[in-house]
Amino acid sequence: MDTSSEPTTPTEGAGQVSAAPKRELIPVKEITITRREGPRYKLGIVRTYHSFNDAHLGLLNESYDFPASGGYDKHDFTITWADGETYEGRLDCKHPSCTNNDLSINNHIKEMALFVTGKAKPTHLTERQYQGYIDNTPLKEREEYQKLLDKYLP
Repeated sequence: MDTSSEPTTPTEGAGQVSAAPKRELIPVKEITITRREGPRYKLGIVRTYHSFNDAHLGLLNESYDFPASGGYDKHDFTITWADGETYEGRLDCKHPSCTNNDLSINNHIKEMALFVTGKAKPTHLTERQYQGYIDNTPLKEREEYQKLLDKYLP
């Protein structure tokens, strides 16, 4: 029996956990964000970023005039990845002092993807309600969100 790969002492190799293989993600090429609500002079302005982090910082930088006590300002966004894949959505941005302020596009999409793929049940839904939603979501839509989780979202 070949024992050359076994630990030579009782503690050698103990407690080591092999890391999961690192996912190779398709890089973001461009993220555009267009403000649709808020001060009139800011409406329709398109801001362009090249990473989720930069888009988040851009939204934080502008968030001083987002609603802090009820309501939100709508922002449309489009993400284009290096392979040409796109995703379009809408953020409901609130002041950073608010919970669920929707200032991170990555978190916004990831939460939706986890919900749609059956991996994250919101606390306000029962298991039965959540399963009903999953069962009524077209398979193609669930597969598209799974693809986002697997290939595009950090």
